[in-house]
Amino acid sequence: MARRFKLVLIFSLAIPRFGVAQDYQLTALKTEKNAILLTANGKRLSIQFIDPTVVRVRFVPDGNFNDNGTDVCLPQRERPVNFTVRQHQALVIVQSDRIKLTVSTKTGSIRYYDRLGKLLLAENPDT
Repeated sequence: MARRFKLVLIFSLAIPRFGVAQDYQLTALKTEKNAILLTANGKRLSIQFIDPTVVRVRFVPDGNFNDNGTDVCLPQRERPVNFTVRQHQALVIVQSDRIKLTVSTKTGSIRYYDRLGKLLLAENPDT
């Protein structure tokens, strides 16, 4: 139970909004190292696996991603994480062996699931 709470807490602190209830034309889906980059209507969403249980989600409405510039983060060696990316109907599905994220290409909302498929956290697609 404590692990599930930790996952939900981490996710809830860093949820971006890829969009607000509109149909996105996904123009690019690029995989790099432990991450994918989605581009739609000039907006960019990065989903990066830190490890199979931790995901860093970043969003910019335009332009490039900037580092947070804080000194509180310690540099870490990036370790490869096995994950898959696929598109199914109006979803982009990103999955490690422990968690799954679905990104709606209609609304931009993200849903987080555990490895058994139980919903952990979901953005409201209408806000």
